[in-house]
Amino acid sequence: MAGKSKNKERDPRPGAATSKWEWVAGAVGLVLVLGAIGFITYNALSTDPSVPAVTVEHVGTERTRGGYVVEFRARNSGPSTAASLTISGKLYDGSDEIEASEVTLDYLPPRGERQGGLIFQADPAGHELRLEAEGYVDP
Repeated sequence: MAGKSKNKERDPRPGAATSKWEWVAGAVGLVLVLGAIGFITYNALSTDPSVPAVTVEHVGTERTRGGYVVEFRARNSGPSTAASLTISGKLYDGSDEIEASEVTLDYLPPRGERQGGLIFQADPAGHELRLEAEGYVDP
């Protein structure tokens, strides 16, 4: 056996030494990649590019040394993100505006919510409190 060595040389044909498990792993990987591409494409083509639908609700009020903190929850029930979302709160005595406060939320995702607080000097319990989403930018 002069022409053969002890070590088996690899067969030069492509795929000759590939086990069935390598083929199975490759097929699973291909299915996952194609599935991810399909999902991303479907979402990109079917998502309604409408505006965010933001609502603001009063959660509670706490007295602090600096005044009163009105805690709120902002919810986005729309399909789009709101960035730099401005939330304002105003205290009214009848039709007269007593005091105003505002805060900017960095990011409110679609179908998400964030909490925050507005600071007032006057006690909100003695006045009408109005909370509103004032504006946002598209991220």
